[in-house]
Amino acid sequence: MKRRSFLGAIAGLSVFPFIAKYSAVNTEKNGKPPLDSFSSFLDTLIPEDETPSASALGVGADIVNLAKSITNYTKLLELGCQWLDANAQSLGFDDFTALPQVAKDSVVAKAERASETDIGKIFFDRVYADALRFYYSKPDSWTSLGISSPPQPIGYPDYDKPPLHS
Repeated sequence: MKRRSFLGAIAGLSVFPFIAKYSAVNTEKNGKPPLDSFSSFLDTLIPEDETPSASALGVGADIVNLAKSITNYTKLLELGCQWLDANAQSLGFDDFTALPQVAKDSVVAKAERASETDIGKIFFDRVYADALRFYYSKPDSWTSLGISSPPQPIGYPDYDKPPLHS
């Protein structure tokens, strides 16, 4: 096992014991799919600018597929979406997707600032790390970085020149 894979596995496993205390929560409310707010959350983390948004590049599907191979990760995604929706409902909206963007940003910031044992924080930290990893693994995200290829195997032969911008 590569060192990076080992460290990622250790980091991932460290958050999952906290999920046990939340696991009795019903993950489907009002007939709504459990991950209905997930794309909206990802697009709040990585919105469209000169590059596509997270959902436009399929980051949500990548994370859901990854979650299938990690114990309790799918449950974390469901509980995280419930947390988002509960916060939206406390603001008078049906769910997270119905919030105006400024309110979505506020709810996401609340998750980021929450205590380490809060499901919102656990959800935010894990999904944010995976979203960035999947997003920047896609060539369509590279234009904002001024690169046109991954650094390996050839490196950046023109490292001494300023980055190219579209």
